[in-house]
Amino acid sequence: MDFMDFGCPVLRARYFELFMAAVGYYGHGALGSAVGLLFLAHGFTYDNQRTKRAGIAVLAALMISGIAAELLKHFMRLQIPTPSTSGAFPSGHASAAFALGSVLAAAFPALGPGFYLLAVLSAISRLYFRSQFTGSVAGGAAIGLLTGVLVARKLIAGASSVGRGPLRFAGRVGVAALGIAGLIFFYSIETNVRNHMVLPAAGQGTPATSTFDFGTPQARNFLQYGWSGDEQWLDRKQSVVWASGLASALTIALPAVQDYRFRLHVFPYSPKRTACQRIEVRLNNILVSKIFLDRGWHSYEFNVPSDAIRAGKNDVQFFYDYAESPKSRESSSDERALSVAFDTLEIFPVHQSSTAGSRQ
Repeated sequence: MDFMDFGCPVLRARYFELFMAAVGYYGHGALGSAVGLLFLAHGFTYDNQRTKRAGIAVLAALMISGIAAELLKHFMRLQIPTPSTSGAFPSGHASAAFALGSVLAAAFPALGPGFYLLAVLSAISRLYFRSQFTGSVAGGAAIGLLTGVLVARKLIAGASSVGRGPLRFAGRVGVAALGIAGLIFFYSIETNVRNHMVLPAAGQGTPATSTFDFGTPQARNFLQYGWSGDEQWLDRKQSVVWASGLASALTIALPAVQDYRFRLHVFPYSPKRTACQRIEVRLNNILVSKIFLDRGWHSYEFNVPSDAIRAGKNDVQFFYDYAESPKSRESSSDERALSVAFDTLEIFPVHQSSTAGSRQ
């Protein structure tokens, strides 16, 4: 059992998606601004200097960290995992969450670990929903934390000593450990995906030795077990078959015993969250690759050594980390245990595969 085997079951838990969506609001600038204004209103209404200063510090930290994040986004112009008009680095969401959390921790030291825990969970929610990469979240968190701590020290009395006390120290260490573990976990997924995913234009003009088009009558004859019925997507422009259950297999014919490169165009079943779906590919019962899938339709490549190949018919087996019924999560009557939808399998001799620069 590896690191992913511990984290993915938690991510796939039925109510974890709702929990992540809820804590994600902690990083919304509008919520932080509302908190700052409430503190200001309380401070002026009851002549409470602490809440008055806390309100000013929250608004100042959010404004400064927000400006810093936007300026860096403008100059860095990096992309994010999902299509958007906003830049990737740094994460404004993580920046706002840590700016708010660090100021509140300074204003109310006894609750400090809790505020930081909310900031960490809010930042992790960006990774959970594949809205940001780990580097962008870590950068945003650093900006928000630095801004919040400096602003709090200027505006809130005693803010420089909020870390004292064994319980508070232990709480902060525990929260920091959770944040680091979350970054390592999601970075591991990103790295695996990056090592196998290919850009949409990769390999265009390079003829495949063979192409297996799932969802067609011709392909149906070669499917062995673990497959649902043929489906037509995108106004019948795309033929698809869902893998049903935790394993499926098909038979393919290869002309020669040599090294090949396989390219799969697949779609994991994952309603909103990180897919956390992994395909273990075996050829003739020989393990050739383990691939983590990102949300949505993507192509993934992996090498198949000649040792796993037979001349003529070959058995390709796929094993999945999970299969889920749409009925269990959505307003659907579909009770099938779905794992991954397959579109095509393209096979290239290694000397023909134009993979240089094609992977993200």
